[in-house]
Amino acid sequence: DFGIYLNKKKIIPIINSIQNLEEIISLKKKFKVGIHIDTGINRLGIPISDLDRFKINKKITITLVMSHFASADEKNNLYNKRQSNLFKKITNKYFKSNLKSLSNSAGIALGSNYHYSLVRPGIAIYGGHNNTTLKRKIKPVVKLIAEILQIKSLYKNEFVGYNQTYCSKRKIIIAILGIGYADGIFRQLSNKGHVYYKKYKFRIIGRISMDTITIDITNHGKLLRVGKLVELINYENDIEKLAKSCGTISNEILTSISNRVIRVYKN
Repeated sequence: DFGIYLNKKKIIPIINSIQNLEEIISLKKKFKVGIHIDTGINRLGIPISDLDRFKINKKITITLVMSHFASADEKNNLYNKRQSNLFKKITNKYFKSNLKSLSNSAGIALGSNYHYSLVRPGIAIYGGHNNTTLKRKIKPVVKLIAEILQIKSLYKNEFVGYNQTYCSKRKIIIAILGIGYADGIFRQLSNKGHVYYKKYKFRIIGRISMDTITIDITNHGKLLRVGKLVELINYENDIEKLAKSCGTISNEILTSISNRVIRVYKN
């Protein structure tokens, strides 16, 4: 059953509500659990008003008490201090002897006063730093590559892609890449994004399609051929820079990369 599975896999469930706690207790097994308190983000987490009726069964061992910042990426936002003070007050009252955790990746950059017993780096593991002081310490680790499927020449006044959003002003050479918005490439990069090959940069032209992207390789066409791999994300042009180009955050860039993209993990 579920209880056996938790113990077998050594999973420590996080309790987000009184109901969660009652469900765990009903399994009638010994469990280690984490307690998640809502200090103001109003997503998951036990409301502070419920803590007075939060009763721990003797078979339940609390290993961690946690909460989550709402605005840690805004260093000067006073809500960070408000949440931290509330977290400190509540844990001192109810969970004084337990390990405590408040900071996500952005919270780490707020300073040691916000670190408590441990921190929870998420996007930072993948090189995301949200342009905080962490960028001096976190290395980019993600690359996204695509294969060149076809190369062709266009004459002046020819269109590229859907809806004629790009028209050639001279004779050019284009390359079509096997990647598109179905793979998680934002359409906002149409006619303004870039891909990279070694030290060279190539502009995306026309609309990004479901399965393909077109780039202008006129100036360095001899470097590339069908089957070559180019980079949409690399260590110099990382997820933070791409996120800025798309008007979003690096978390969304990574989570938008679809399951069609093969993942390769390297030490």
